[in-house]
Amino acid sequence: MQQGNTKERIVEAYIELESERPLEKITVTALVERSRITRKTFYYYFKDIYDLMEYRSEEHTSELQSQRDI
Repeated sequence: MQQGNTKERIVEAYIELESERPLEKITVTALVERSRITRKTFYYYFKDIYDLMEYRSEEHTSELQSQRDI
């Protein structure tokens, strides 16, 4: 498994969970189960769930800016 794929799987799991439940109900446990990784792997990529949320927010903002620039 490549690192880029693992990080993307975590982000995709977050996006899926975000559409299914309120933010305060998204847990690291739910994320690791959904993305089929270990907690240790999650913490390799992110300090905590808030770090993941910030990463996703920045990634989404970059996507929107690049679409606007087209």
